[in-house]
Amino acid sequence: MMHVNLKTILSVLLILLFSLVGSAQERLPGVFTYQGRAFQSDGTTPLTGTATFSVQIRSADGNCLIYEETHSGVDLTSSVGFFALNVGDGTASSGLGLSDAFSNLAANKATLSGTCGGVYSPLNQDSRVLRVTVDVGGGPISLDDQYIYTVPQALVADTLNGFKYDQFVQSLTTTQRDALTAMVNGTTIYNITTGRFDRYNGATWGEAFGATNIGAGAQIYSSKLAGNDWLQLRSIVGASGVTATQNASDITLSIDSTYTQRRVTGTCSAGNFITGVNSDGTVTCAADASGTGTVTSVTAGDTTVTIGGTAADPTVAVSEANLDLDAIGGILGYDQLANCGADQILQQNGSGTGWTCVAQVVDTDTTYSAGSGLDLTGTTFSIPADGVVNTMIADGAIDSLAQLAAMGCTGNQVLQRNAGNT
Repeated sequence: MMHVNLKTILSVLLILLFSLVGSAQERLPGVFTYQGRAFQSDGTTPLTGTATFSVQIRSADGNCLIYEETHSGVDLTSSVGFFALNVGDGTASSGLGLSDAFSNLAANKATLSGTCGGVYSPLNQDSRVLRVTVDVGGGPISLDDQYIYTVPQALVADTLNGFKYDQFVQSLTTTQRDALTAMVNGTTIYNITTGRFDRYNGATWGEAFGATNIGAGAQIYSSKLAGNDWLQLRSIVGASGVTATQNASDITLSIDSTYTQRRVTGTCSAGNFITGVNSDGTVTCAADASGTGTVTSVTAGDTTVTIGGTAADPTVAVSEANLDLDAIGGILGYDQLANCGADQILQQNGSGTGWTCVAQVVDTDTTYSAGSGLDLTGTTFSIPADGVVNTMIADGAIDSLAQLAAMGCTGNQVLQRNAGNT
């Protein structure tokens, strides 16, 4: 059985990147070197052959696999067992980058496997475990875990407590700001000289936000106060045509009508109104359209209406004949209801020329009985099979001639009931 005695020199420089004094573009390579020498189980004979190394970055307890890459085709024969792996340049099988694997900022990181349930929420002080396996043809052999701790200090780092360099706003003087090179469009710094935020637009620096004037005299000052107040309005005054009222928390703006109407200098006489305002403030007027007059004619709109009197004093009438329901769809006699008492209805008189109020007839008789030749079941009357007798049939009610013709009887023949009596 082959064993690997690995004597390693582990060089791990995890520096996360934010330069306080140099150019914002100074970045570190996203790799670190893992090197050593592999021996046979006797501890003296170097391991030979073509090896495949698997490098994993795991959580501090080793359970969560955060990052993994492989290095294939490593020649251990010509190097007499020595190897040097640039971790970060191998073939990665994780969606995370190497710098993300060492970041303690983002919670719920995607993981490849482990007992952490597919997520990993690191604490700020969490270290990492470096787990390496080597395979020279007989299957992967696990080497001892190596613990990677934070570097005590760094002049240059790729991230700071998990934040990348471009996630910080630098505080610089105007001179330091102008000395920056290769700036990205949109870069923002706090200018110590002016006390404002400056933004780079790809060509020049300018004030990032805020304003110094609103209208005439309204000043805005930027200040970092308690809470989330990044910008506070200190004072505002009204300009031409606008009045401003301000208290500790509210500002009210309103239109000054004496100013907005100052150009209107003309007026219209009584009975006239303004139709326009000229550029010099004078106005154009027009006479009021209201007035008085005399009615000269009145015309009936329908034949059911008659016009009488004069045009100045007309009378309008509708004849009673024209109130016929069939002719005009009206309700004949509706005006007579006011003369009727309780439970009375209108009834046309015998001559058909007027209406009379009469008591409403209500049938209260609910008792029924069957007479001769009838049956009564509940409220249904019927004729029983033997209910009609000769005495109920009037003379001539049954015409035998009709039956003779129907049965096809000829001369000297008589009708006779058949044996079935049907």
